[in-house]
Amino acid sequence: MMNACPARPFQLGRSEAPIFIAMQKVAVAEIINLNQARKARDKADAKDRAAQNRVAHGRTKAEKTAAKINADRAKRLLDGAKREDE
Repeated sequence: MMNACPARPFQLGRSEAPIFIAMQKVAVAEIINLNQARKARDKADAKDRAAQNRVAHGRTKAEKTAAKINADRAKRLLDGAKREDE
């Protein structure tokens, strides 16, 4: 009886089968837990979002107050230089 598989051109007996399997190199994909992969992806996304929020909203109260004072000063300077057309 001829076997169609090119890796096994002849039929092996039970005693020879383990030797044949040990000689073959089998490529096995890495097994991953999809739940853990999803959680890791979500955690990385949250970390990126937090970094963006720190840049956008991460000013101290002193920095916010100084910025408000400078904006008020610039507004008063602009209003004081305004010309009134009659």
